[in-house]
This record gives sequence, structure tokens and C-alpha cells, in this order.
Amino acid sequence: MNYINTGDYKKELNSLSKANNTISDENLIEQGTRFKDLNTDILQSVQLLSQDYPELVNISEDTSTVNTELPHDKIIDFECLEDKIVEFNKIIMSLRMIYLEQESLDNFLRYTISSNTRDLPIESIDDPKLLTLESEVNTLENDTISERQRELSDIKSRISKKSLSLFKDDCMIKELCIETSEQLEECQDLLEKIDQVQHTMKKNEVRRGQDKIDKITKTYEKWQTIKEQTKLQEQLSKQLEDTVMLKTLNNLSTDTGKKTESDAIVRYKTITKLVNLLEKYLLPTFPNVKDLKIEPFDHTITFIVIDKIEKEYKVHITLDEQKNSLQDIAIPDNSIMAHQIMKLYYGECNIYKVIYYISTRI
Repeated sequence: MNYINTGDYKKELNSLSKANNTISDENLIEQGTRFKDLNTDILQSVQLLSQDYPELVNISEDTSTVNTELPHDKIIDFECLEDKIVEFNKIIMSLRMIYLEQESLDNFLRYTISSNTRDLPIESIDDPKLLTLESEVNTLENDTISERQRELSDIKSRISKKSLSLFKDDCMIKELCIETSEQLEECQDLLEKIDQVQHTMKKNEVRRGQDKIDKITKTYEKWQTIKEQTKLQEQLSKQLEDTVMLKTLNNLSTDTGKKTESDAIVRYKTITKLVNLLEKYLLPTFPNVKDLKIEPFDHTITFIVIDKIEKEYKVHITLDEQKNSLQDIAIPDNSIMAHQIMKLYYGECNIYKVIYYISTRI
């Protein structure tokens, strides 16, 4: 079964999370910088006004807080700032009117009266010429003021719109960053759930595989048991055949009228029984040795030994006829071991030691 590699997705989510945090931090820093700059501009403007017009703008000083750069922090009362601005506008408007009147009069006198003129054509302030000129000047003045006010209103409107747009953009960026963070967290949770589900599925697969291996192992053990029982049955059948043969020989000797068995038959039967007794009960058993056969008339011992990878080796041992000691050994598939055994155990009467060495070293 194919599983999802969540590691790559987690790396991508971590990268996106870092980028989202960076954007959010930059937006907060930029917003803080704008507020700080605005506050600085307002403070500088108020400070300039307080220096130029100390009787109108009064900035109190708080001696409880000490700044490292300035001797005292200046405290601005923002609650009365709006009223002060209205008052300043009125004063500035009055000053502007006075200034414009003086400037208009100055221009009028400069361009209408030459320096060589001694007798002015204007007799009084109610002179129609003066009134006409004053009306024209007021008209020009009102037109200029109206145009400047429209320009100021337009600039104020654009500043307000831009400020509102920046504020909306800041809010939108904050909302997007928050929503992105929430979605990234949901993705992280989903990846964790996927990991848990995949881990559970892998454990179940391992358990099913182990169950399958256990079934195969049990089947193999049953097969081995059946195989051993089959071999045991074959051995019993052979022993039964030997017994039948002995009985037949005995019946033949009885039929010829002989009441006593010949020495050869007695020897054969005795030796066969002793060999069977030796093979079954007297010789030690080895887990990897099977089909052990002792041939007393040939002075040989044969058996099969199995190594760790289930490979079978047939061993043929020849005994000395006089001493019954090791005279020769043959292992067709492992001549090196046969040569080594001949070096170690040649002439050895305890054949058990030889068989034990082969079963443990093969």
C-alpha cells in the first residue's frame, strides 16, 4: 500500500507559516512607524506653535519622567487640541484678512499713485473710485481665498481617503494573516491525523504479516512432524521386514528338523538386536543428525548431518576391524572437514566424540 510522505508537506507548511509571520510583523512595524511619524509631526507642529505663539499654545512639562535626550518630556493635552485648532483657524483667518487688506492697499497705492504726484485724486475714503477699487480687490481676494480653500479641501479629502485606504489595507492584511495562520494550523492538525492513521495502518499490516508468518511456521512445523513420522514409519517397516526375515529363517530351520538354531543365525539375530538397541537407546541423539546406521559386519557407521541453512551432508565412517577405532571418514560435500577430522581423531575409539564434533562444526 502506498503511504503519503507528510514530511514534504510539513516543510512547505513551515515555510508558509514563516512567510506569513514575516508579513504580519512587517505590517505591524510599518503601521507602528507611520503612527510614530504622525505623532512626531504633530508634536513638532505643536512645539513650533508653542514657540511662535506661547500665549496661545501652552505645553506643560512633567518633571516626574526624565528623558535621556531632553531635560523633560513634554505632555500634550489632546482633549483640548481640537478647540485650539478652531481658535487658531479663526485667528489665522483674521490675520490673513488684515494682511490681505494691507497688501491690497499697498499694491493699490503702489500702482495707482506715482511718486511725483503731490495732489491725490481721492478726496476721502468714501470716494467712488476708492470704493470701486476696494470692491475689485475684495472680489479678487475672495476668488483667491476660495480657490485656495478648494485646493486645501481637495488635499484634505485625498489625505483622508488615503488614510482610510491605508487603514483598511492594514485591517485586511491583519485578517488575512490571522485566517492564514488558522488554516495553516488546521493543515498541521490534518497532517498529524494522517500520520496517526498511517502509523495505525502500518502496525495492522505488520500484525497481519506476522499472523501470516505464524500460520506458515505452524504449517511448516506440522509438515516437519509428518515428515518425521513418515521416516519413523519407514524405519519401523524396515525393522518389521527384518523381523519377518528372521522368523522365516527360523521357520526354515524348524522345517528341516533342526531343533537348535545354527550359530550363524544366533549371532546374526543377537548382533542385529544389539545394534537396534544401541541406535535407539544407547547412542546420544543430536538435533541435526538423522538416519544413523551402524553396520557391524562392514565396520561402518553412516548418518546425515544438517547445517544451519538446512543443507544435508552424508557422512561415512569406517572403523578398524581389530580396534573398532576411527580408520577413515568420508564427507563428499565437505572434504576439508573430513581431512580435519582425520587429523584430530584418527585412531579414536570413542566415535561419539567424532559425531559430536561433526554435528557442532558443520
